[in-house]
Amino acid sequence: MNGSMFGAAVWTIQQRMPQARVIYVSATAASEPRNMAYMERLSIWGNNGLFRNNSQFIKYVGAS
Repeated sequence: MNGSMFGAAVWTIQQRMPQARVIYVSATAASEPRNMAYMERLSIWGNNGLFRNNSQFIKYVGAS
């Protein structure tokens, strides 16, 4: 399973099980900010986050 397939699978599971607790564990997920897009439950972006969406987060982190 490649990275994009993994991200899609995790995203799908999170959508189907909105009340499930998750732990994100990966040695390479944060190597590039765009690889973190499926980690929506970190609350970095969205309703409770510092950024409106993951694109805004990726742009901000990539600029630093």
